[in-house]
Amino acid sequence: MNKVQFRLNIILFFIITVLFFISISAFDPFISSYAKDLGISPAVIGSVMGVTGLASMFFRFPLGVFSDMLNKRRLIIQVGLLVTIIGWIIAFIEPNANTLYLAKFLDGITGATWVLYTVMFASYFGIHNSEKLLLF
Repeated sequence: MNKVQFRLNIILFFIITVLFFISISAFDPFISSYAKDLGISPAVIGSVMGVTGLASMFFRFPLGVFSDMLNKRRLIIQVGLLVTIIGWIIAFIEPNANTLYLAKFLDGITGATWVLYTVMFASYFGIHNSEKLLLF
């Protein structure tokens, strides 16, 4: 890979990483007050807010193993981003406790793909360039 292509890959990786964090956390500051306005009980709101961590915990390891088996990290990352987009579109069209729960659950699945980002970024550097990971 030449130097220009390498730089473009790093820039693209940075942009995708920013979009990743926006997609899984942009709505978090507003969900609880929005859910309260919808008349959802505080216990259900807490469950909605907490399901992201549960989904991430249960899907992180299997997604990592699955991506290693297929060697398709980029595809799994793209599917992860698509999953959260679909979830929030559904929650936007029909806002209720179930759709908010679903969207936050799908955010957790997307969040579980973070391990793939780190593995993919490390793969940009060969074994002889591993010190660049510290300097980048």
